[in-house]
Amino acid sequence: MGSGKSTVASVFSALDVPVYDSDARAKQLYYVPEVKKQVVELLGTEAYRADDGSLNKDGVARQVFSDPDRLTRLNALIHPLVAKDFSDWCSRHRTCTYVLKEAAILIESGAHKGLDALIVVEADRTARLQRISERDDMDIQQAEARMEQQMSDEERRSYADHIIVNDGSSDLIPQVLKVHRSLLQLD
Repeated sequence: MGSGKSTVASVFSALDVPVYDSDARAKQLYYVPEVKKQVVELLGTEAYRADDGSLNKDGVARQVFSDPDRLTRLNALIHPLVAKDFSDWCSRHRTCTYVLKEAAILIESGAHKGLDALIVVEADRTARLQRISERDDMDIQQAEARMEQQMSDEERRSYADHIIVNDGSSDLIPQVLKVHRSLLQLD
């Protein structure tokens, strides 16, 4: 969280690399009627707002980030759907040299296993906390609690084929171009 994955993905996108945004697609899948029914069974009717039927993201986050079992069960519902959606999306982009899958918990969910290479985007903890706090309008303590639910930087690095440092002091574009050239060689 807060490492700047979306910023890095936008640079790849500018290079005409198709980017699948797992988090955005997952949010859309919450509105599929069967999924909505299962989410309500797991989290109750307060998972969706009564006035407009939209996902109550804050309410869901409060429930799942305070209850690891609920988080596991929600992930078990959503992750297979995202995996299928990604597979369908890849089929539509099969003529591309490569595609990217942007996801916050790619390793934790096991979704990295079907990929040819893994790019880890990292930034120091202070920068990440600041970004999360500003982006999601949450206090630092909440941001820290969410970060604690994720894998450590050291462990994440152990899975990486490429690491891009997005700390504001390293030039981002040359790092992306280097990885891009490397990925073009995989074809």
